[in-house]
Amino acid sequence: MKRHGVWRLSFYLRKYVLNEIEQTEGIYYIIKRKGRRRIDLKVLNRHRENLNNWQYWDKLINQSNDSIFKIAQNKHESGSLISKQVKEEKIVLTTRQKYAFDQANGRILDLGCFDGKLLCYLILKNRDCYGVDFNNHYLEIVKNKLKRIKSSENKVKKGLFQDIPFHDDSFDTVISQETLEHFYFPDVMLREIKRVLKPGGRFVGSAPLENRIDSPSHIIYYTYPGLKKLISEHFVISEMMTIKSKPTNKKDNLIIWTVTK
Repeated sequence: MKRHGVWRLSFYLRKYVLNEIEQTEGIYYIIKRKGRRRIDLKVLNRHRENLNNWQYWDKLINQSNDSIFKIAQNKHESGSLISKQVKEEKIVLTTRQKYAFDQANGRILDLGCFDGKLLCYLILKNRDCYGVDFNNHYLEIVKNKLKRIKSSENKVKKGLFQDIPFHDDSFDTVISQETLEHFYFPDVMLREIKRVLKPGGRFVGSAPLENRIDSPSHIIYYTYPGLKKLISEHFVISEMMTIKSKPTNKKDNLIIWTVTK
């Protein structure tokens, strides 16, 4: 494979076996094979050329035929994650969500808010919290949930990881959990998170370790040292550790962190 500059790549070759991990854009990660097709330089360069082209990403994300969105639609179309009678105690947070809740303060942004579970919980706990996502399906789910808890739909906005729709220095805390592995250019995303954080603000996040190869939508898998190196180039690390995503797991396969601007 042709290699030059920051575009050196490393590929996930077969299940649970890492052939090699090379440094790319200052981090260590692997890009997974999808069937027999690799994500190659041409694809990455095309994405980079259209980095701030909303129409391009809208087509890529919201007109996708990926089975993961079909599964998600079936799962959520009844609005089952929060019942019609929304009550705070019915929202059960995961370990990483509890961690984020404990670390968050001030004005909060949930970047990549997904189905709005954590966002709604924070609002119900009287936190000043806003959400951003780019997937139309999930944005509709979140807006419906916000209606049910009698909160404003303006609490959630459509926005890209590389183009967060808020001004500089807007938030005391940015939460972004299990999002870095879905985006081709994590360095760009981290710079944007730093932009919207106030001086001294916190970024609380999580990402899967490379030993958790379990989702068709994951693009990048991180090593602990590689992710630590990447984040430390933008933030001051207050805390960073590995945890089990589920109690039944034999290995720690999530990295969680709190860092400051």
